Amino acid sequence: MCERWLWRRIRVAESDGYPSRMVRKVLKRVRQKQIPWSRCLLDVPPGGVVVDVGCANGSPQRFSRVRSDIRYLGTDLEGNSAAINLPAGFHVSLFPPESYLGDLATAVGSERADLIVVKHVLEHLADPNAMVRVCASLLSPGGVLYLSFPSTRSLTLPSAVGTLNFHDDPTHVAVPSVEAIRGTLVAEGLQITLCRDPYRPVVFRPIGFLLLHAQRMRRILTGSPLRASALLWAGVGFESMLVAKRPLQS
Repeated sequence: MCERWLWRRIRVAESDGYPSRMVRKVLKRVRQKQIPWSRCLLDVPPGGVVVDVGCANGSPQRFSRVRSDIRYLGTDLEGNSAAINLPAGFHVSLFPPESYLGDLATAVGSERADLIVVKHVLEHLADPNAMVRVCASLLSPGGVLYLSFPSTRSLTLPSAVGTLNFHDDPTHVAVPSVEAIRGTLVAEGLQITLCRDPYRPVVFRPIGFLLLHAQRMRRILTGSPLRASALLWAGVGFESMLVAKRPLQS
């Protein structure tokens, strides 16, 4: 509740709550840190190809709120609801797990992607580097690959509804190795432009501390469980992030 209220206040202030252009600019930068992949999405040229690997849980709708002028391809496993209520012009393909990587490459085809977003997928795979290699091969010159997954810090965080401790999700296999993924990216010819292990911006640390301890106090008083959120994740360093770019061809 308090997280939603905070970000609602920031959005109102950013749009018309302050006459100062500088204040609005600062507030916009703070808000975008809640969804760091949006910074990559904003750099995609109009009509650019964006591939969203693991697009369940309303991901197409979140992408469309940032950019609606892209060619969006979401992919996920058969049997989920990712293809329901899609924004206009957005497409989703669902693949069986045994052929997911091959089907992903076929779906993108020879056109290649300007941006590939892989949010919290690698920790569900026995071989996360295989996914990284396939995604790297699908980038166009100048294309960007965004990766996020639980950090080793998540192994020591308290349990919460929505996953705050790595073991809260029984489908997690292992915490991906940041160094191994960095090595794979470099081997595939990509330049690493961002690596945060964990991703824990200074601006969010006091907020995360207050949210976590407020929820702990509420649990003591009412028995309510802890609940994870994107803001709490950023405040306590739940996830690691990497961004890599394929160099432009000379």
